[in-house]
Amino acid sequence: MKLTTKQLKRMIQEELKEAILASSEPITDDDSTWPIPNNKIRKQYYHITPTDNVNKILTQGLAPHTPTDFSDSTGVYLFLSVEDASTALMNWFGDREVWGVEGDPGFIKNFTLLGVDPEGIEEIDEENAAGYEIIVLNHIKKEHISIVQKNF
Repeated sequence: MKLTTKQLKRMIQEELKEAILASSEPITDDDSTWPIPNNKIRKQYYHITPTDNVNKILTQGLAPHTPTDFSDSTGVYLFLSVEDASTALMNWFGDREVWGVEGDPGFIKNFTLLGVDPEGIEEIDEENAAGYEIIVLNHIKKEHISIVQKNF
């Protein structure tokens, strides 16, 4: 049977993912970032969103977009851990101008932490992500999203 490079990579990635998920320890690969985003395979990634967006996300999924207040890359931004998400919310993410100013009408103060199953991740931007995140380029279907914590 002849396989394309893409088919072979996918087959290897699936076998590796199954082996790693069966292990309880995080596994790193210092030689390459493929097929492990940011040198780690995780059981879940995390996304912070205003609580008002949750119902829409749970029915439509997460679509790649470009943040309006940053000149960042287009994608769905996911944190690698709850700790990374919490640190961001207490610092730069929580201070973003797009959320408004406390006391003003429209000020957003309630956020929800969503979990994203790696099965929903098909393509990532490896060049532009910071060390605490991945940038997903594909639409993440609702089936791969769950609520981790409201009022995060």
